Amino acid sequence: MTAEKLISVFEFYQDYLKKSGIKSSQYTSYDSRAFKLSPIKHLEHIAWMCETAITFVNEGRIEKAMRWLGFIQGVLFMTGWFTLDELKNHSRP
Repeated sequence: MTAEKLISVFEFYQDYLKKSGIKSSQYTSYDSRAFKLSPIKHLEHIAWMCETAITFVNEGRIEKAMRWLGFIQGVLFMTGWFTLDELKNHSRP
């Protein structure tokens, strides 16, 4: 995946979440209790991750951005926002 494509996918998710009323907010704790948070809190965190991942791409940290994309897509799938087929299509050239 090119850097440009990565950025476009992160921006797509960022815009989609924002239009759905999800604000950007980083988790304040990364321990196991985070799993007990509401799905909205998880979505707020991945909105923040999208913003941050774009900076990784711009810094040339593509591998880290790719790992974050996998996490972001996993949360979007598990919270029911997109199907696996939709997520795969988002990442295709």
